[in-house]
Amino acid sequence: EQGTDHARLFANYRNTFKPAAFDFSLAENEGVLDPETSRSYEGGLKVRAMQGRVEVEASAFQMDFENLVTATVINNQPALINSGKTRFKGYELGTDVRLPYSLLARVTYSFHDGKFVDFVQAFDGVPTQLAGKRFEMSARHLASGGLVLSPDHGITASITANYTGDRYLNKRNSALAPSFTTVDAGVG
Repeated sequence: EQGTDHARLFANYRNTFKPAAFDFSLAENEGVLDPETSRSYEGGLKVRAMQGRVEVEASAFQMDFENLVTATVINNQPALINSGKTRFKGYELGTDVRLPYSLLARVTYSFHDGKFVDFVQAFDGVPTQLAGKRFEMSARHLASGGLVLSPDHGITASITANYTGDRYLNKRNSALAPSFTTVDAGVG
């Protein structure tokens, strides 16, 4: 079917359950954690056009978690805790374009909005509601673009730039890490 043009809609729903976990940490938090549950929804469109030379995919998603197990620090020791209710939602876009001379151009973009919906955690002995705060280490914007040379015979090569947007390093969203870009290149 290479080269066959088409448009396809897709949708997905999942309802999951993960049994209780045990925290074997050195902190005084040892014990059985609550089971994790989640509901996720995803939908999108995949299109192939111009005799298969152009492919585009777009999707949107939402994932609702209860009791997601996350890392924390208790008495200066790493530990695990349940993080109440969290929600991850967003969309993703990507396209591949087949160019002359065995070149492929690829561009992607993702918007991820991961937030606490209802989670109270003690900081220095003070219970703090984290609802509305971004989930730590979760970049909102991700993007990439690159070229791949892949002939049937001979030299292959690629170059890709990857952008990672800013993200918070902690649950209270008080330490913001800046965005960064990396470039990968290869020859074979």
